[in-house]
Amino acid sequence: MNKEQIELYVEQVFSGNAIPENYTNRDHCDECAEHDETLRSYTPKSIGLEQLGNAGWDPICFVLPKAFKYYFPALVRLSLDSEGSNGYLDQFLFHVTYQGEDSRFFKHFSKAERGATLEVLQYIESNMDDLVHEWNLDNELKEAIGLWSKLVMNS
Repeated sequence: MNKEQIELYVEQVFSGNAIPENYTNRDHCDECAEHDETLRSYTPKSIGLEQLGNAGWDPICFVLPKAFKYYFPALVRLSLDSEGSNGYLDQFLFHVTYQGEDSRFFKHFSKAERGATLEVLQYIESNMDDLVHEWNLDNELKEAIGLWSKLVMNS
């Protein structure tokens, strides 16, 4: 699959995830409320690096599981669009490996969603190798592929 095909595939697999009622626990603190407001203002197709590209202020770190799945196609799109020193690939790999199998998100992924995630990671490995090396993400990508291979096998 090429980049456009993998993005379309992910959109199709995750298309059943409706707009969540709550994106974050907005009543928890001002930061959660601000992130919730940001996410409410964009769709998976319209959100971009301006809203998500700062690793120190990434609303995805605060989302609830339904919001994570709803925005997952955007995370894939932003990751695959990464180039040079600009992009979301490092944050994407963080999000898909955070807490490993104990992640509060992954247990909510269907078998098809798990498989699509693994395909994205394999696409990155096959087609974005130069960027992975340039950003020193070899270990993170290897960890992600290992984790998602196991998650797919156990679905």
